[in-house]
Parts: sequence; structure tokens; C-alpha cells
Amino acid sequence: MKYYFEKCIVVGTGQFAFKCAKYMHDNYWLDCVYEYGNFKQSTLEGLCKKNSITYIKLLNKEQCNELMYKIETNRKMTLIISASNTYIFPKFITQSSHVQLVNYHPALLTKHLGRNAESWSIYDCDQITGVTWHRVTDEVDHGEVIAERVIELDQTITSIKLMMKQYQVGFELFQGFIEKILKNKCEQKRNPIHYGKMHYSYEKPNNGVLNLEWKEDQISAFLRSMDYSTLNVMGNPFIIENNIKYSWNSYKILDALNNWENIFNDKLIIKSNTLFILKNYHKVDCN
Repeated sequence: MKYYFEKCIVVGTGQFAFKCAKYMHDNYWLDCVYEYGNFKQSTLEGLCKKNSITYIKLLNKEQCNELMYKIETNRKMTLIISASNTYIFPKFITQSSHVQLVNYHPALLTKHLGRNAESWSIYDCDQITGVTWHRVTDEVDHGEVIAERVIELDQTITSIKLMMKQYQVGFELFQGFIEKILKNKCEQKRNPIHYGKMHYSYEKPNNGVLNLEWKEDQISAFLRSMDYSTLNVMGNPFIIENNIKYSWNSYKILDALNNWENIFNDKLIIKSNTLFILKNYHKVDCN
């Protein structure tokens, strides 16, 4: 079967990038997987080697730009699949006549753009979020929508659980449209009427500070938005009391009317009918 593209690569990190790469490798073809970042240990690298998928690590932006320059000067029709990727593609690639880029984004483009969008959806108490695959333009997380799906949010989901759910939905969408992309026959939607707020890697919900004056819904949203389990994407949340910084190891959200075991070094916060337990509440060394 003849396809529109001569080359196909995946640029990304983690298990989601691997799933997209393996699907291409097993069902179509894939020239290489590129991972951007100086990781001590890479899950993606290990999975690629185990499955005989060509993998190259790009340690910095300069190496990424050099790769893009080679792609541009090679003049072969190239599909770049950006899957859980933090590298921002240069203008000469996004405007290239022989390169097409498709990008995965864990939100609806009308709501949240940029980094850690799943966390901001929870922190903002959004009722819905989603997953978007879109074409890449000069502006980050802009471009024509190829596929999207809405995900309803409840008041219990955490950032890590939402991220995993979005990966599942994103992969299902990817399987549905990628052959049409390869044949250059993908019917895409128009650009969104408007775009959401841009978030940057250095930003955290309320700068990582839990405000004890918040109502229960916002406290819950904050705790869950910061909760990436062992990935610790946002770092440890904290409270400032009497100019002293405190943090905790884990938390629970319970009905305040339920019985609970009060541990000496836990902090209890009661708001209306909700009990928040901050486990192993302790001072943080600011040095």
C-alpha cells in the first residue's frame, strides 16, 4: 500500500510515546523514536530496545534543532508524531512544505494550553476536559483539530488518574485517524473559535500553596491537582503558617461525620461536612 509520506518519526517521552511508536512499528512503519530530555533513566528507551524500535536520545534543544534541520534539508515527505513531547518545534519545520506534524494535547484547546493541562483542569474545577490531536503551527498548542474527545470530570479524580485516562483516550483516537493521515486523506475540523489559557512548566496551582481560607471544593481541587503520585510533577504542596513552611506526605478526603484515627503528626482541616487529613505534617527546611 502506497502512503503519502516517505519517513515517519515519533518525538516524545514515556509510555504514551511508546504506545504510539509501537503501533506505527507493528502496523505501518517507523523510522525512529526521539526523546528530548536529559534523563538519568528512560522508560521509553528501555521499552524501545526491548521491542527492537530504533531510539535516539536528544539531550538538549540544540540537538533537537539539528535533527529538525536535517529533516528539512533532506526534502523527503516526513510525518512527525509529537506524543507527550515538550520540545517546541522551530518555525522552519512547522512551515515546511514537506513536513507534517501532529501533536497530542491532554485538554481541549478552548480551555487549557501548554504544560500539565490535566492539573489545571482539576484546579479550575472544570466540569469537562478532553484530549486533542491537532496539527502543529508556529504557536504552541494551536492548529487544526484532527480528533478530540470530551472527558467528564468528577470531584475525586487526581492528576495522575486523569493523565492515565487521557493517555488511553488519546491512543484510541490515534488508532482511528493515523491511517488517514498517512494517506493524506484526513478530514480535519476547523481551528477552535478561541483558545484557552497558556500554562508554563514553572507554574503550579496557587504556586503550590494550600490556602486554609479556601472552601472545601477548592481545597479538594488543589490537593487533587497536585497529586501525580510518585511522578511528583508539581513538586510537594505546602502551607505557610506563622511564616513557617509545612508540607505532608499524603492526604485523605473524608466525610467529616465519619470516624477517623487521629495520628499525632497529621493535620486535620474541617470545612463544612468535609475532612481533609494531611498525613505526616512537618516543617520544611527552606535552605
